[in-house]
Amino acid sequence: LANEKLKRLLADLNGKNVNLCLETDLNTDEHESLLRDLQDSVGICYDTGNRTSFGFDPSEEILYWGKRILHVHIKDKNQAGKNVLLGTGLVDFDHAFESLRQIGYSNAFTLETNRGENEEESAIIHLAFLKNLITKYDLSKY
Repeated sequence: LANEKLKRLLADLNGKNVNLCLETDLNTDEHESLLRDLQDSVGICYDTGNRTSFGFDPSEEILYWGKRILHVHIKDKNQAGKNVLLGTGLVDFDHAFESLRQIGYSNAFTLETNRGENEEESAIIHLAFLKNLITKYDLSKY
């Protein structure tokens, strides 16, 4: 039923220069089955924190999905599954960004981060964290 609804949505979007990206909690086989049943225009919105929290390895998944990844959410989570400041949780950002470099990722990132004690200060720290990774793994050339 969900696939039928998605297929109708895709038909409505056809020719409108819109990409649909799915973020799921499915394992790789389930995700692949879902995507196989849908058009090639459906991509993946990859969330580093959620996928790590679900027990998946972002670096492996990023390499597996490659160009199907059309958008990336930057998030870090602790063992309790709570959002934490970037770099203080379970996500191995270095390996994830090395994988993004290997697939030639050139699309957008969205920071979905913990606000910390001071929202403005946390935002500045998170943006610097992301910019450092983009520079370190030479993703800015894309």
